[in-house]
Amino acid sequence: MKKRQAGAVSTAVIVLIVLLIASWAFIGAFLFLKKAQSEEGPKKFVAAYMDALKNKDFNKVFEILDFNLDKNILDKIKELLANEEYLAWRINSYKITDVKVDGGFAKVSVEETDYKEFKGPAKEAEKFIKPGENIVKETFYLVKDDGKWAIDPCRSWINFKTFPLKAEDFQNIKGSEEEEAQKKMGAWINTIGFGQFFTVVASPSVAPVVAIGAAIAIPNFIKARGQAQFVACESNMKNIGTALEMYATDNFGRYPTSLSQLTPNYLKSIPTCPEAARDTYSSSYRSSVNPDAYTFCCSGSNHTREGVGENYPQYNSVQGLITGKQ
Repeated sequence: MKKRQAGAVSTAVIVLIVLLIASWAFIGAFLFLKKAQSEEGPKKFVAAYMDALKNKDFNKVFEILDFNLDKNILDKIKELLANEEYLAWRINSYKITDVKVDGGFAKVSVEETDYKEFKGPAKEAEKFIKPGENIVKETFYLVKDDGKWAIDPCRSWINFKTFPLKAEDFQNIKGSEEEEAQKKMGAWINTIGFGQFFTVVASPSVAPVVAIGAAIAIPNFIKARGQAQFVACESNMKNIGTALEMYATDNFGRYPTSLSQLTPNYLKSIPTCPEAARDTYSSSYRSSVNPDAYTFCCSGSNHTREGVGENYPQYNSVQGLITGKQ
């Protein structure tokens, strides 16, 4: 009798252990599948983005990023990166090494193998920027919006925090100062991958600064530098135009009599043209009543090497931006 009871107890214990192991295995498999499922969206998003960059399909790249970027800046970025007359920068291969998801946020780690080659007058950039094939570790920050994953523009600023120069550093830069800027830009570009660089350069608040900085990083790349400064000036004027409309909304449709009335409520300060290194807009600003309208321009011959005449670009309340280019 005692032997049968002991045997029954042993059998019950064994069954209990088997059930516990099966439960742990089931829970483990469930958690693993749930984790894999939560990581699938961010992983697919980054893979699609990296594939588009690898194929240099820049229309697809900007479609994936979905940043509200000024079309002029967008076109300049695509033109600069697609034209390999001076610089060839591409992704040879990549692999996603880690995915972490926390609710509506995700962090995706990537190991990218990229290749840089400098040609023509840009060859001197090799003094500051490492050419050839390099392996770079990158981190992409994502956010889930309306059920879709996207680059988080706020946390992507982390990728830009090591950018070595400020907007004002590009004003009146010359001689030994320009060489020092080239060294700083080169050191930064050496530490950042093409994929990460693009999430920074595509950000509306950063693009004009990076475009100018990239032009400075490549010696003798005067044409690109002039284009970048022209685009940055256009961006300034659009920001002023937006501030003027906001002012009018708050003032019964009337525009200010001077741009100084926009600060500090609508603009922190009146921006400066990067080519002229001063405020070239305030002196030309004119407003009227009945009809309520305004016009202003970048005063002077600041962008003539871009093929425009004096006092261009221009901006008014009817046509918006007038580039002056044919």
